[in-house]
Amino acid sequence: MWSILTAAAVILASSAALANEPSSHPLRSVPDLSAAMPSNGDWAGFYLGLQTGSGTAYRNFDGDRGDLGGLTARGIHGGHRKDFGRLVTGTEVDAHTVKLGNTGNRHKLLRFKTTLGVDLGRFNPYGIFGTAYAIPEETTLTPSFGLAYGLGANLKLTEHVMVGLEYTSQTFEDFDSFPGLEVEGRVTQFRTAFRF
Repeated sequence: MWSILTAAAVILASSAALANEPSSHPLRSVPDLSAAMPSNGDWAGFYLGLQTGSGTAYRNFDGDRGDLGGLTARGIHGGHRKDFGRLVTGTEVDAHTVKLGNTGNRHKLLRFKTTLGVDLGRFNPYGIFGTAYAIPEETTLTPSFGLAYGLGANLKLTEHVMVGLEYTSQTFEDFDSFPGLEVEGRVTQFRTAFRF
């Protein structure tokens, strides 16, 4: 019995001594990969960019709806966003040259938009609501105010460069000051912008 207790004491002492000795093959520390990963940052700040796209225009008068043909819209935009964690809000102004149908006329479209979206890292889907101001090229037509609404999404390529896609509808009631005449333009646009 005494020999068994003595052997157990020797084994425990040896184990304690080995535990206190530095290992001859220490484990290498795991590198912190988060420092090497690019930061998603946030969506706050100013931006300026270009957009181009196409769509279709319609008119509605006294329940009679008609197709006005295809349209193309190109222009510039600029705005500012605020990032509140998951919630992203913004304001934006854009200006377009719009070509409707085969007439060759180039109308002007100005919009002031507010946006409300979600911060998903490098991806930012959002909703749009704002006002639109159409300036026809024909001097016989008067400019008209309307509403603009739709959906969009942005993707960061870098912390300063982003691309996006936006679908909007612009509705003008009493177009050309004509009571009951409603004109609607729907357009899908590809956008690219620089954040600064």
